[in-house]
Amino acid sequence: MKLMCCPLKKTSHYNCFKRELFIMKTINNKHPYIVKILDYHEKIWKKYYIVKLILEYCEGGNLFEYIKINGSCTHSEARVIIIKLTKTIQYINSLKIMHRDIKPENILLRTKDNIKSVVLSDFGLAKITPSNQAVVKSRSVCGSDFYLAPEIIKNKEYGIKIDIWSLGVLIFFIITGKVPFTGKNANELYNNILKANIPELLSKEKSLNIQPGLKNLLENILVHDPEKRFSVIKKRKWKKQRWKWGHERVEWRDDCSDILNHRWIRGTLTSCEFKIFNSASYIKKLRLDKKRNTYDDDSKENQIKDKSFEKEKDSFANMKKKYTFFLKKITN
Repeated sequence: MKLMCCPLKKTSHYNCFKRELFIMKTINNKHPYIVKILDYHEKIWKKYYIVKLILEYCEGGNLFEYIKINGSCTHSEARVIIIKLTKTIQYINSLKIMHRDIKPENILLRTKDNIKSVVLSDFGLAKITPSNQAVVKSRSVCGSDFYLAPEIIKNKEYGIKIDIWSLGVLIFFIITGKVPFTGKNANELYNNILKANIPELLSKEKSLNIQPGLKNLLENILVHDPEKRFSVIKKRKWKKQRWKWGHERVEWRDDCSDILNHRWIRGTLTSCEFKIFNSASYIKKLRLDKKRNTYDDDSKENQIKDKSFEKEKDSFANMKKKYTFFLKKITN
């Protein structure tokens, strides 16, 4: 249960509470990755405005506590978290809502010891755009210092892309166990955020063991210019195809977002990386190896009898040693 109480004289707090209640009623448990509201009560008692939000019980606590106790998560776990949070941001953006406070403390775990069961919570700083306004925009300075986007620090008008920046900082945190930007005080922290060179920052931290695909994703999310920053908005991609029996071209539409369509999220390789393996059969064999343990020398039942395939297995083992970097990306 979330209890909110403020004097009626403090109009800013009163409006904030009313806005959060309105947003929670607008969402109305329609998305699986947003904390569910079971009931609510609001009343005015004497000179105070009181709101009680009865939310679903998330026994796993929040993401910050989980990382603090259990350490950073794996890349496969991070991929699931990124996909869920990206779809959540995509959904609230379709309702013209900015969360403005995405951080590990506001990401809850529905089930205990399951980091993948994430849900977004706490819409206290969220902003909803009036129906007559096409794009979500604001100038209010709010949010948590470590997760503030550069445009907020510069006091510029900002939009939904601030949630993307906060998501990038959160990704860095769950993978490494620490935030990318620090400072002795707020001013030093803000300067470090504004002057940060993200590719250099990621390359310096060799001990972080961040996969190159994930590095590329972070480099496109943690971009100071919001126009160049990755988006969660669905974009229309038009493709053309020529029929074999004629000259007619057919066009169709494929909706996707920058983050969800990124090769690391999809678990695929670039064309250059893919050529190293010569053919897709090697990837299929590797996945079969992982599922069935067909290369287990200790198990006689699983030994491969086909000699031609044995030769391919030996050549694949040699290539496995040479290109371990790419194989890790496939097996995750």
